[in-house]
Amino acid sequence: MFCFKHQHKSIIPEVRNHFIMTLEEVLNQLNGYYVYHKNRHTILINNDLEELIITMSDRQILIISEYDFEDGSSLTDLVIEKALAIFGSISVRIEY
Repeated sequence: MFCFKHQHKSIIPEVRNHFIMTLEEVLNQLNGYYVYHKNRHTILINNDLEELIITMSDRQILIISEYDFEDGSSLTDLVIEKALAIFGSISVRIEY
């Protein structure tokens, strides 16, 4: 499992909402079946092959996946790319 963490002094709600809207647009464009569940602070995205969990707070975004970034997992790569474009760098990568 891999955890990618972006931490900031404050992540304003508009930026978080932009990230969520971007994810929804991308998932709608993908071919294949994806389940997308969203509540206030957690997003769960999965298909038959992989699952991704995104948790958000006022100060950090955590993306948890079975796959590393750029190892061929298209869903993980896609979500990380969108996070990098919106939030900037990933401050911590944890493998466990």
